[in-house]
Amino acid sequence: SPSSHWLFKSSTHGLFLDTFFRYYPTASLIMIHRRLEEVVPSWIRLSEVITDSFLDKSDSSPIATQNLVTEHSVTGIDYWVQRFVQFRKSNTVLPVCDIFYEDLMAE
Repeated sequence: SPSSHWLFKSSTHGLFLDTFFRYYPTASLIMIHRRLEEVVPSWIRLSEVITDSFLDKSDSSPIATQNLVTEHSVTGIDYWVQRFVQFRKSNTVLPVCDIFYEDLMAE
């Protein structure tokens, strides 16, 4: 394990914070928050790019396929948000420093 700090860059790491703190109960957390109106379109576009090579190009209804990717992307974000909120409500005594992404970039 690192001697000073860890950096979890993927939002999927946030799904396992309970497990992380079970093994590292004295850790502190810096949470960077981005606005959902920025995150959602970005995540949908990334999902489209990732899934594109797996999609059937002969499909006569590419809009339906794109809508399915969008629906799954939004469902995934909703799940992540619920998990983050649940984690924070269940762990109110953990040392957490919340930073807005815009403030971080401004500094």
